[in-house]
Amino acid sequence: MSKKHTIHPENCRNRIRETVTFCGMTITLSGKYACEWSIMKECNGKITVTVYPNRVSARKEFNKYK
Repeated sequence: MSKKHTIHPENCRNRIRETVTFCGMTITLSGKYACEWSIMKECNGKITVTVYPNRVSARKEFNKYK
């Protein structure tokens, strides 16, 4: 059997995955490979960041804005 890899969050980089403009807001999905994902909403100069524990829940929420 092959050895399973362990993903260490400190070795992952946070990357912007997708950006969408929706109703005057700029919505950005960013995240690490398997650790922490976030959605940033920018509207009228204010930025709101919502953090999600994994990609599945973040992508599910992000797809509502597409």
